[in-house]
Amino acid sequence: HAMLRLRLAQTLLEDARYRAEAIRILRRLVRGWCKPETLSSLGDAHWRAGEYPRAVELYRFASTLSEADEDHAQAYFRAARMVRGAETALAYLRQRIRRLGPLSAAPAMTLFECLEELDRATEAMTVLDEALAAHPEDGALLLFAARNAVEIKRADEFLARARGRSRELDWLKVAARIHRQRGELTEALQRWEQVAAAEPLDLGAQRAIASLKH
Repeated sequence: HAMLRLRLAQTLLEDARYRAEAIRILRRLVRGWCKPETLSSLGDAHWRAGEYPRAVELYRFASTLSEADEDHAQAYFRAARMVRGAETALAYLRQRIRRLGPLSAAPAMTLFECLEELDRATEAMTVLDEALAAHPEDGALLLFAARNAVEIKRADEFLARARGRSRELDWLKVAARIHRQRGELTEALQRWEQVAAAEPLDLGAQRAIASLKH
C-alpha cells in the first residue's frame, strides 16, 4: 500500500545509512502516487542530503498540489529562506492570497507569520489589516489579530469582536495568554481554569495553571 511505503520511507530517513533507500522508495511513489506528503518527504530527503535547491523545488510543488494547506506553504517559505529565496517565496505567498484570500483568511495569517520571521513588521501588519477588512467576522482571524496586536487597546478590541465568532475554548486560551503577557496573572489563571474545567485533559492548561500558582 502506498501509505505504508511512505511511512517506511519516512522512518528510513531518520537513519543516514538508509537515506538512499528512502529516496528510491519516495521517487517510485511520486511516479505513481504524487501526493503533497510524498513530495514533502522527498524534499526532506534531499534537504538532509544537502541538496537544498532540489528540496526547495519539492516543497513548493507539494504546496501547489495542496494549495489550501498552510503547513506546506510555511515549509516551502522556511526552506527557501535558508537558500536566499525568501523574496521568491513571499511572492508565492502573496499569489496565494490573491487566489484564496476571498475564501479564507488563513493564507494572510501565514504570510503575516513569514514576514514577522523576517522582522518586516510593518508589511506584516498591512497584510493583517487587509485580511481583517476582507474578513471582519472571521473569529479565528480576530483571535490571531488579538495575539499579534502591538497596542493593548487594539488587542482588547479584537478579543471582544472574536467572542461569539470563535470557539469558546480558543477564545479563553488566547485571552489567558494575553493576560499572562501583560502580567495580569489573576485574570490569566481564571481563564486557564475555565479551559481546564471544560477540557480536564488539556495538558497545556494544566501546565499553565501549575505555573501561575507557583
